Amino acid sequence: MKLKFSLFLISLFCGIAIVGQCQSTVKFDSTDVVLNQFKEHIVYLADDKLRGRATGSKGEQLAYEYIINAFNEIGLDKIKGDTDFLLPFDFYKGMVLGMENNLSINNVALTLGEDYYPVGQSANQSYQGKIKEVGFGIDAPDLNYNDYQKKNKDLKRLAALIDLSNPEPDNPHSAYAPYNGINYRIEKAIEKGAGAILFYSSNNFSQNPDKEYTIKVNRFSVPIVFLNASGYRKISGQKLKKAIVNLSVQLDEINKTGHNVVAYINNKADQTVVIGGHYDHLGYGGSGSRYTGKTAIHNGADDNASGTAMVIELARWLKNSDLTNNNYMFVAFSGEEMGLYGSKSLVKHEGFKKEDMNYMLNYDMVGRLNKDSILNINGVGTSSKWNIIDSLMVDGIKEVVTTESGMGPSDHASFYMQDIPAIHFFTGAHNDYHKPSDDEEFINYAGMRAIYNFTTKLISQLNQVGELDFKKTQDNNAAAAPKFTVTLGVMPDYVFSGKGMRIDGVSAGKTAEEAGIKNGDIVIKMGDFNVNDMMSYMEALSKFKKGDQTVVTVNREGEILQIEVIFK
Repeated sequence: MKLKFSLFLISLFCGIAIVGQCQSTVKFDSTDVVLNQFKEHIVYLADDKLRGRATGSKGEQLAYEYIINAFNEIGLDKIKGDTDFLLPFDFYKGMVLGMENNLSINNVALTLGEDYYPVGQSANQSYQGKIKEVGFGIDAPDLNYNDYQKKNKDLKRLAALIDLSNPEPDNPHSAYAPYNGINYRIEKAIEKGAGAILFYSSNNFSQNPDKEYTIKVNRFSVPIVFLNASGYRKISGQKLKKAIVNLSVQLDEINKTGHNVVAYINNKADQTVVIGGHYDHLGYGGSGSRYTGKTAIHNGADDNASGTAMVIELARWLKNSDLTNNNYMFVAFSGEEMGLYGSKSLVKHEGFKKEDMNYMLNYDMVGRLNKDSILNINGVGTSSKWNIIDSLMVDGIKEVVTTESGMGPSDHASFYMQDIPAIHFFTGAHNDYHKPSDDEEFINYAGMRAIYNFTTKLISQLNQVGELDFKKTQDNNAAAAPKFTVTLGVMPDYVFSGKGMRIDGVSAGKTAEEAGIKNGDIVIKMGDFNVNDMMSYMEALSKFKKGDQTVVTVNREGEILQIEVIFK
């Protein structure tokens, strides 16, 4: 499952309790062909030699080659009609330090990584000039506070030295908290004419800039660095009024390519059913891991070799079935753990016609059916026709627990946001989730067989239903994370790399929908706060509270609109 959402958010989105680790409660039947196929797929995909199947890695390549071989063996059509099943997509992987990074004050050199580091929003530029202290770099009219008055009114190409704290450094709930954002302070300093910016922190409540460069941010027009404690001690010991700053910053972006694997059964029908699950995982862990030990391969047997195996075997069953009222598209997504990159890329691909899509079935973590044999299905509110689930019964599943929302931390959300009915099959989180211990030995194959049987019944009955209607649901949303007191009620487009925050979905009944903000709008300003990227959007959002009224400025297909909103 997507790493950007913690287990808390899985509960928030899905309303599902975390269950304990369990092994298969039913003896493995070696004569069952489907069970043997499940095991063969998961044993391979969760093997150490794939090194966790991180998107864009050699392990991802080994995984997609295996899936392609399986699709070929089944006899599925190539979605592009040429030589392979791959639909690649590019993604941002972070930044690395280039060769041109240095900082000195009055010829006293500061050490990169020990005394300072470049800030991700920095331009790749050099600067030479004088330095000026501008306090906290805050202009807060509502608090009658302004660091840019009188002598600081015009920085005249000076290097601004800014404390990332605020005027109430010992108060974590300070009234100045809405002005703590780094993007806001950068914009304000540049507005005043700064030629470079040097940040430092003077208290424990300040949040230091990201030095891992994992989140793509908008880069500004001047070089920007952050001084840690040792760096600030060196600079504070000098006569800053006459100090000369020599600064160079070089941060090089790393962009890589991920690969969706897409296959097709063309029954020459008017509508197409999408059956998918992601095959990528966390590689050696990283920021999505819940593991605190030494670096280790995260094999992701349940998350999501199990769902990939399910997609392959459902494709095999449908290829040999007489269900021809729909076409069938089978997708093994990559990039899910990074933010649904693969599924977002697919639904926006020029060859993807959402009006031709009947419904979507998503399998993410279906390998740990618990001892109570409870299957979770999320998204049943996305069509009135999902009520057919209530009447389905199969051996091995004692209870089906459903949730209404079409949103959630997995690939079905990308289809829901395109107004396609979509549901997510899920057997629950567990203690091995996003840890190296999510291994094949804990897969409940008998439980997977029961889910497979449940699905074949569902698809068979839906074959007679025709086109499913689509319904908006009342959605819990990522923008409603606990750090904010209000939300616009939108799903951000995490793949968008332009200036602003592009909206990838608007939740029914929330602030944005009521104000007339639409899917695809790019938010560029909220009130007086510019929105350059995801980080500055979150900073801007944190400045408002329930009942506040403001103007949200959006770019809608090149037209700049100002839309009044009242936060609910």
